[in-house]
Amino acid sequence: MQAEQALHIARTWLDAWNNRDLIALLDLYDDEVEFQSPFVRELYKVPNGILKGKEGLTAYFRKGLAALPEVNFQLENVLISVDTLTVYYRSVNGTMSAEMMWLSPQNRITKAIACYAVPTV
Repeated sequence: MQAEQALHIARTWLDAWNNRDLIALLDLYDDEVEFQSPFVRELYKVPNGILKGKEGLTAYFRKGLAALPEVNFQLENVLISVDTLTVYYRSVNGTMSAEMMWLSPQNRITKAIACYAVPTV
């Protein structure tokens, strides 16, 4: 993966969230996407925290946007590997968060894992 490509995807992803643009956000994902988050476990009572398919992801994102009256994610950094990128950003209430994304050859997100900072002592 090239740096320019990773930055473009990260900025597009953040812009879609910040603009509350569900269509633009979902356009980044493959139809067979696998998404993992601790919030999936909490909201949907799915023990492994994994949603499969764009239909489930759509419902999850729709619920997330409805719960957040304002979204202001701020990009901190983008990390790249061969076919993955990690978007490191400030999320709700300034919480540090990271989303690791695997991309298809068509640059669609096929797998994503959302991680959230835990308080440190």
